[in-house]
Amino acid sequence: IGDFIIKQTLGKGTFSKVCMAEHRTTKQKFALKFIKPKSPQGGSADKHNIRVEREIKLLSLLYHPNIVRLYDVIQNPKFTMIVMEHNSGGELLHHIRKRGRLHESEARVLFRQIVSAMDYTHRNCIIHRDLKMENVMLDHEGRIRIIDYGFANTFEWDKQLDTFCGSPFYAAPEMVNGIKYTGPEVDIWSMGVILFFMLCGRTPFEGDLLKEIYDKISRGKFTMPSFLSKEAQGLLQQILTVDPKLRISMKGIIEHPWTNKDH
Repeated sequence: IGDFIIKQTLGKGTFSKVCMAEHRTTKQKFALKFIKPKSPQGGSADKHNIRVEREIKLLSLLYHPNIVRLYDVIQNPKFTMIVMEHNSGGELLHHIRKRGRLHESEARVLFRQIVSAMDYTHRNCIIHRDLKMENVMLDHEGRIRIIDYGFANTFEWDKQLDTFCGSPFYAAPEMVNGIKYTGPEVDIWSMGVILFFMLCGRTPFEGDLLKEIYDKISRGKFTMPSFLSKEAQGLLQQILTVDPKLRISMKGIIEHPWTNKDH
């Protein structure tokens, strides 16, 4: 396709496909996301396309070493193609699954990068709203890249949002219970779930039924493993706090003793 030679399919969704491709002349590798056009009937395809347009708009505003780079957007009647950097390190999820769980010092290095990316995102008045292990990639040097800004939106500190989105395991209590939210606090909760996963090899709120998971999230009910350091336990408790007003802020996470250890 044009300047690109498609090498392999990385993933498929209902309305999109992601391929790894090589540039014909530079031989540089890229991730190409192909999106089907809107259907005249409307419905879920249109919703998906609104997400795509939003992702393109918001990603083009963000420029950070730990956020996926958007290089180009090519549109024609058959599809929209988003050209992004290819992260050869794969999903952080697979990296942890191979290891069981990460040592605190290793998790700390990666978590700091997630914090940096999300602090930057929030300072630009954008929220991600779909932070989960599958959306945290690693580059060839093992550095974090946050991907998929499809559920992202802009926010204002004095206004509230009410859209429920993201993955059930990572959703904040206010989202699960349909309570309006400002924005950053729901990303912070999801970051807590990601940190727990890095340190423990699983999500904190698990269950066989969605209702069971949502019930645990609503009550903030999870078992804190005793093998974690007191500082790690303290930070997780402060992030996974049910009341968003009492939940730790991004500034609080940045200044926390666990985050700053060995720094």
